[in-house]
Amino acid sequence: MKSIFLLLFIAPGILGLPRKTPRSQRVDSYVINGRDAEYGEFPYMASLQDSSFGFDYPICGGAVYNDKFILTAAHCVNEENADDPSYLKVYAGDYSLSDIDGNEQIVPISEFIIHEDFNKYSMFNDIALLRLQSPLNYTSYVQPILLPSEEQESSWGQTSNGQTAKILQAVSLPIVSDEDCRDVYGNYDVQDSMVCAGGSGSGGCNGDSGSPLVCDNSGQLYIAGIGSWGYECATAGFPSVFTEVSYYIDWILQQTKLTQLILYLLTNVYNHLTFSLELAL
Repeated sequence: MKSIFLLLFIAPGILGLPRKTPRSQRVDSYVINGRDAEYGEFPYMASLQDSSFGFDYPICGGAVYNDKFILTAAHCVNEENADDPSYLKVYAGDYSLSDIDGNEQIVPISEFIIHEDFNKYSMFNDIALLRLQSPLNYTSYVQPILLPSEEQESSWGQTSNGQTAKILQAVSLPIVSDEDCRDVYGNYDVQDSMVCAGGSGSGGCNGDSGSPLVCDNSGQLYIAGIGSWGYECATAGFPSVFTEVSYYIDWILQQTKLTQLILYLLTNVYNHLTFSLELAL
């Protein structure tokens, strides 16, 4: 049996906090008509938070790809400081944004890798990888998500009455065909590399950008989409639009393996030079 769901995080706009990079028409901050997730139910869920104002506040969601990388939307980081992104932190294993759960792992990022063909106006290729300064420790509350095969979305966000959700939220969504989605948004706006879901009055809103659209295939979870854009907040008749991860598997594998190879080579060159210098001395 297959199902699809969305996991979502709270948005800074809901808290009245400053936003350095205003974004419009995004699946950006809360789950409408969602439910509280069970503690530890979605161990692959991550929150991207900005500490540049002297405190951490959530700006986007993400998904744990492995112990060193987080998958998210490119528009979440394309206007951030690529030279020193350490003010951006990933929260993994978190459940309540207002409490210390004891199982959170908070790691600054050392680099973000934005798809080279990302277009911030059309939202084409809206995918990015966050490389962590130190690896995550896998626990019952922190686990990686598999790359594709169907779909549910999860996140922290706002609830149907406009109140901020402190607890991780989840909502099941129907997949919308590309044809039906293009009837709503237009043939050009919805590309084959996008997947649409929802449109029945449930789904994501402000702050849910980058959150994973997850497929449950008989208990096997895969990431199917990454929260990208949409019309207002879970408005009936207007599906949310996600980056379709299956189109980017080669890119994800290439970027993560290339980064690891470069680090390996740099480390070995450094060790070799250090050893040679010691011998020379």
